[in-house]
Amino acid sequence: MTDARRAVVAFGVTIALAPLLGAQQVADRDFKPPIATPTYAEGKGPVVCVDEAHHNFHTLDGRFWAFGELLRRDGYRMRPLRSTLGRDSLAQCNVLVISNAQPNDDDWGTYPTPTPAAFTPAEVRAARAWVGRGGRLLLIADHMPLAGAAASLASAFGVTFTDGFAMEDFGDESDRDSALAKPTIFRISDGTLRPHAIVRGRAAGDSVTAIRTFVGQAFKAGVYNYYTRPFRVLREGANVRRTELRVRLYTGVIRPLLYKTAQTPARPLLALPFDLALRHLKYGKTS
Repeated sequence: MTDARRAVVAFGVTIALAPLLGAQQVADRDFKPPIATPTYAEGKGPVVCVDEAHHNFHTLDGRFWAFGELLRRDGYRMRPLRSTLGRDSLAQCNVLVISNAQPNDDDWGTYPTPTPAAFTPAEVRAARAWVGRGGRLLLIADHMPLAGAAASLASAFGVTFTDGFAMEDFGDESDRDSALAKPTIFRISDGTLRPHAIVRGRAAGDSVTAIRTFVGQAFKAGVYNYYTRPFRVLREGANVRRTELRVRLYTGVIRPLLYKTAQTPARPLLALPFDLALRHLKYGKTS
């Protein structure tokens, strides 16, 4: 990114089983949590655009109504973005939210494998350039096939989406139904919910100690980005402490060194020992 301190990209997974519960998912129009001190005066905050140009499962007047209302009450200006991603369309946005984009409205069972991209190459380039100029992108993609539909856009930011399902306690097909029905709870107390600005919030009253989810996808971030860090990881039982140690080593030692290495002409040569170390830590490669 041209200015990593200004350009912000966030990636997430939604909490619902869209294909299984789609008929039951409706906006909660009574959801109005108190906001003691709004971030901005009413209608004076940054413009938040919500993508609605890619057959999105979530839209401002649909399943994302509560999300939009919460931000409006916090002073943000909410707008649907119904144009393809380009320099002109993105110029009106300070923040872009893309939630569960789809290549079309066909039944998911008819999608070929791999899942077709929801975004054209030109749109991916435009979004990458917009973030490079200081735009903020929140890219949300649920489990297969939504992860695959957004994979090309995520890849532009060094993130690899897994077009599948991420869940606990799934060993073979006999575990499938019970695993799908069981919520996954990420907690500060067991290390599966990590310290992060999203978790801390702006004030003590905004902090989150646990997040309840139902399935989703997993993804891997390229470690060349100094600002990339996970804040939710699936529980590993007895391996949690060992994983936490690896994360601390990675975030506190290896990642800062990699970031500095990436800024030098000798990056390919200098990155080799870090690649080997990361493979041992099971964090992938630096490329």
